[in-house]
Amino acid sequence: FTLLISAPLKAASELWSVKNFDTVNFSAGTWMEFYDEMQVNSSGQLNDDFQLTPYLSIATEYKLPHSQFIIPEVSYILQEKTTDGSTNINRFLFRADYAYMPKNWLRLRLGSSLIIQSISGSGGEKELANGSSTQTYYKPEERKNTYNQTLDYALEVLIDRLALKAQGHIYAFNEDEQRMTSYSLSLSYRIPIKELL
Repeated sequence: FTLLISAPLKAASELWSVKNFDTVNFSAGTWMEFYDEMQVNSSGQLNDDFQLTPYLSIATEYKLPHSQFIIPEVSYILQEKTTDGSTNINRFLFRADYAYMPKNWLRLRLGSSLIIQSISGSGGEKELANGSSTQTYYKPEERKNTYNQTLDYALEVLIDRLALKAQGHIYAFNEDEQRMTSYSLSLSYRIPIKELL
């Protein structure tokens, strides 16, 4: 009986060991919010221009057997302002991916993010077109936070200590009419943890 319990516990402790943390990754990239899916003006134009919205992140790679990894990551999208400058937008991402390396230079990733968006501003109101009439919209006077859980997928190319990652973040993935996708593109520098100790 003791062998039946101790063998799986030993295997689990070897699988989930601190020594399996492999690298620390520092990344910089750009974020594209709802590319080609969100209306940006009263004439119905979609946000179909590539915009540089910088973000920074830090991650670590936890090695599993058979070229698999768990990759937790924390990101911050640098503060944005609305076009009239009256509202500030901050976004923080707390995410984790399962990753598989079919080749030693290629990694496929699937995971999820908790995206916290914080909006603050000076308050006020603005009259905007709404169909054939207009409607008054109110700007926030105090900080408001929204929370979104996304389904994420990525393709990552590894070249020595560098990694180039293209990633999609699907909001409301199980609701056809509300589903929208944001994209990110980043370059990471990977440092083996043993070099930091």
